[in-house]
Amino acid sequence: MLLEQFKQTRDIIERTKELQKQDDRVKRYTGFANNVQKQSKDLTQTMKSISAIYQAFSYFTVPAPILQKILDLIEETRASITTEAPSVQKIQATMGAVDELKNVVQQRWTELSNKNHRDAIKMLNMLSGVLKQDTNIGDLIMDISDFEKEWPMTPAKMVHYQNKVEEATRKIASLGVSITVQQFLEKLGRGQATLMDLNAEVMKWIEQQHLSNNISITLK
Repeated sequence: MLLEQFKQTRDIIERTKELQKQDDRVKRYTGFANNVQKQSKDLTQTMKSISAIYQAFSYFTVPAPILQKILDLIEETRASITTEAPSVQKIQATMGAVDELKNVVQQRWTELSNKNHRDAIKMLNMLSGVLKQDTNIGDLIMDISDFEKEWPMTPAKMVHYQNKVEEATRKIASLGVSITVQQFLEKLGRGQATLMDLNAEVMKWIEQQHLSNNISITLK
């Protein structure tokens, strides 16, 4: 009788150990699955962003070594799924590579967009100093500049960005700003404009835009 009780106790202990192993295994798989889900979401967003940017700017490139590293890690991670303990380390390494790719692409998008609209923003800033009543200029500057930090990118966001840049270009063109007028506005913005800069071309532009009361040159 006592031996039978010992046997039952031993069986219960063994079953408890097995259940604990199964519980540990479930936790490993759950943690693995959660990491895979996050990695998949981040990678999908990054790849869609790359595609959206590339459709608008065909010269946009991403670092091939990082992409190859991600593909290699994904293959290694997939192979580990068939084992008893899926490689959490592999998926974490993949997530690190995905973050690296995302950061590089984000930085390249910031640089590309800034270069793309830099001249337009510069001109709008100069115009905003004399066209104070036109609040649309300030809104355009803010809308376009904000896109430098926009992430993730989508085709819809890219279209919106391009439309805003085109709107800025049309706005500048509608004001008929020549090189001479631009040079005058640059000096005016720096507080360096003189009476000599108010030539016939500049004066004509000021009159056409009804800006006589918005511009003043003071004596030093």
